[in-house]
Amino acid sequence: MCSNVKLYFQLLTTYNQREAGIKECITITIRRVRKLSEDKESGNNVLKELRKEQNKVRRHLFNIHLCNPCTPNKQEMNHNVFVYS
Repeated sequence: MCSNVKLYFQLLTTYNQREAGIKECITITIRRVRKLSEDKESGNNVLKELRKEQNKVRRHLFNIHLCNPCTPNKQEMNHNVFVYS
């Protein structure tokens, strides 16, 4: 297999692992936000912590939506894989 294709698939695998990790962080942080929201409704003073967790969710979502150098355009990606084959 061509070294370019190997590198491409390594990058794609690494990106997918990164994305799965970020999604897991989002899930955990959203659970915290929900818990803090419930605590806020029950009268506890947790607003600062709630904002902090909400900002974490926003950062994680931003990281997921960063440009993926492996797949800028799925049609282009498929074309490039066949060109290197």
